Amino acid sequence: TTEFTEQSLKKNLTQLHYSTLITNQLHSN
Repeated sequence: TTEFTEQSLKKNLTQLHYSTLITNQLHSN
């Protein structure tokens, strides 16, 4: 369903966001 797709996209975006934050933290150090 469309709802499932939106949930998946949000989940992926959240994971990507945290991955970016972690990467930035590593580069900051």
